[in-house]
Amino acid sequence: MNIFQMTGSWGTLESALYEEVVAAGIGPLYIRLLNEIDPKIPLRAEVLDVGCGSGPVACILARRRPDLQVLGVDLASAMIQRAKQRQESENLQNICFQEQNAMALELADDRFGTAYSVASIKHWPEPARGIAEMARVVRSGGLVGILEADRETTAQRARNFCRLWRWQLPGGWLLSAAYFKHFVAGQAVTKAELQNWFAQAGLVEIETQSDPDQPFVVATGKVP
Repeated sequence: MNIFQMTGSWGTLESALYEEVVAAGIGPLYIRLLNEIDPKIPLRAEVLDVGCGSGPVACILARRRPDLQVLGVDLASAMIQRAKQRQESENLQNICFQEQNAMALELADDRFGTAYSVASIKHWPEPARGIAEMARVVRSGGLVGILEADRETTAQRARNFCRLWRWQLPGGWLLSAAYFKHFVAGQAVTKAELQNWFAQAGLVEIETQSDPDQPFVVATGKVP
């Protein structure tokens, strides 16, 4: 993967660039997602973060819900190393990280109460297969959730997001927003695609919505 081609795993350079430029500024978006799924997570459940990256969402969830056991998985070894460093620095005991492929999770059926993925699915070669894997490892009644860049986003929502970045591309946030809309969101997903993939995975009570201010779409579904 490189900054113009989204499919594939992060290398060391891309991981560092993402951490310094993007992830450092978008904490409020992580909180917004967790506020959506947190009330639906059962007490004392195991939770799976697929494509966890450096672990920011998993660590926030583990910190705010000490009753949970959180497992973060990612294909990129560089990201997993960063996630483990984050866990150690925050001294979180109810979380662990593993290098795994979202297309073939080495995890038992019906193990988790909830599985979610944040800004990862656009990197997957077969998104429908990855969602089916998430559904497989979640037990009946559990939740599957996805937050990803919206391919149908407006330029204004892209600009709103890029203003949060710590650093900008040469030329400022307008150029960053154009890059994000064309190369990142342009290779991401739509509400209709997520609706279809969730249905193919056998999920029910599917809900999809575009963020009104940011260039993201959120989908949730329940394992029957």
